[in-house]
Amino acid sequence: MLSKIIIYGDSMSVQKEESITPVESAKRAGSSLTLMIVFIVLYIVIAAGLQYVMTMFKVISYFKYVNAVLVLAFGWYIVNYFSNFIYWTVRAESFLMLIEIFLSVTINKPFAFIGSMSKRVRLI
Repeated sequence: MLSKIIIYGDSMSVQKEESITPVESAKRAGSSLTLMIVFIVLYIVIAAGLQYVMTMFKVISYFKYVNAVLVLAFGWYIVNYFSNFIYWTVRAESFLMLIEIFLSVTINKPFAFIGSMSKRVRLI
């Protein structure tokens, strides 16, 4: 068990983190990486579709404002999943073991992330 000591003013508390296996770290890192790629692709598709629609209705001058909102929304998710990927990669005991497990998980179940993604979408 790992322990963190957090100091709040004059008081001090200890939080214990549960130990995570490299397999669990690989699954979480793989899920974060996959979701990051999904959000990048979604941003590209939605931005291209909006640009096409705005060009058809000749309101392309407002595209930069709409695109700014899209960049902020999708950028937050992309950065969030990238940071989760880095966190779970660093937290694994061995980077090479993580890559080996990640590849075996994605080769055996290439579309396993869809189930976890649908659970997250329902929560949002």
